[in-house]
Amino acid sequence: MSVRSAVIRTLSALVAAAALAWSWSSERGSLERANRLQREGRNAEAAQLYRERTSRQPTAPELRYNLGTTLASLDSADAEDELARALTTDDRDLRGRALYNTGVLRLDRALETEAADSVRQHAAGAVAANRAAIRLRPEDD
Repeated sequence: MSVRSAVIRTLSALVAAAALAWSWSSERGSLERANRLQREGRNAEAAQLYRERTSRQPTAPELRYNLGTTLASLDSADAEDELARALTTDDRDLRGRALYNTGVLRLDRALETEAADSVRQHAAGAVAANRAAIRLRPEDD
């Protein structure tokens, strides 16, 4: 191998490593930005960034939880589905938080609904979700 080809390979490896680092940094930045937007109450913008991330990482439970929580604050019909997708994790804390938020969402729906059957259905769902959350996170009762 000549010196020239060794230099070319080394430079190629450095460029590839820099591109990977930039890509990872950019991805990480968008998640941090979405989290910051959510904390600031800019939920529509945060939801958009979370949606973009979940399209690239469809099975990431933490992203699904963040998206579901953000959508819940926007009264989106998709919030409960996203929180349910977060339940696929083995992380008990994350599952507990997702169940708790599902319970709160269901309770809000029960309070907003006028039909008695719907109120009972949403209230029963809220109770079931919150019981499951307490089992996973008893310190939060």
